[in-house]
Amino acid sequence: MDFEKVREYIANANIVPKAVFKTDKRKKADAIFFVDKPDELQADNFIIYTFNELDGGKDLRHFTLTIKICCVDPLNIVSLKENLIKLLNFYDRPCDIENIVKLVFSNEGGIYFDENTKCFINPTGRFVI
Repeated sequence: MDFEKVREYIANANIVPKAVFKTDKRKKADAIFFVDKPDELQADNFIIYTFNELDGGKDLRHFTLTIKICCVDPLNIVSLKENLIKLLNFYDRPCDIENIVKLVFSNEGGIYFDENTKCFINPTGRFVI
């Protein structure tokens, strides 16, 4: 499963502000990271995504895609979460992301403060693929 396609799809929607390199503030990157945010990038709002395979099959494979919205200001989480759900919840429409048949949102809810990242985090839920 190529989850880079999901990252590209989110990045192309421009709903997440860009991250900047700490060494060169003019250089920017998408603030959507796999597993963890790199130390060389600085962002007040960013997304971290991970995935797990639920049950292995040859023809049809099921995964959960977990997306965490991380923001310095907790008020930004609400609007970013709404935009992300609108973008990715393909419950009642065909999925626009290449090689993914269905993406369905399952809300997990709850905002907490993470001492390591100094950000508020909302585990947006799991997208079952």
